[in-house]
Amino acid sequence: MQTLAGILTLVAGVIFPMAMLAWLAFRMNKKPPLSSDRVGMILAFNGVLPIGLVLVGLGLMAPSIWALGWVRIAAYFALGVAGIILISLLVRGVTGSASHREKG
Repeated sequence: MQTLAGILTLVAGVIFPMAMLAWLAFRMNKKPPLSSDRVGMILAFNGVLPIGLVLVGLGLMAPSIWALGWVRIAAYFALGVAGIILISLLVRGVTGSASHREKG
């Protein structure tokens, strides 16, 4: 079961960046366009989350890899940074949409 979870986590870590870039390409064609700082945060999230997912997936598939201290630290750090970026995107999205409505 742990190997299956590792494989699914690895697949998610590989597919997620491509799906996010496809979504971003479609989103950039809509009005109103995303601000450049929001696009930067989305791309940062798109770079950090897959690293954490791939490391966790490898750790689930091969416990000897997870036993290495730097792998655990890198995985937790990448997932933590991805969480912080996601929270900031959500908070900025809520406050940004309210300020956008006031302007328009």
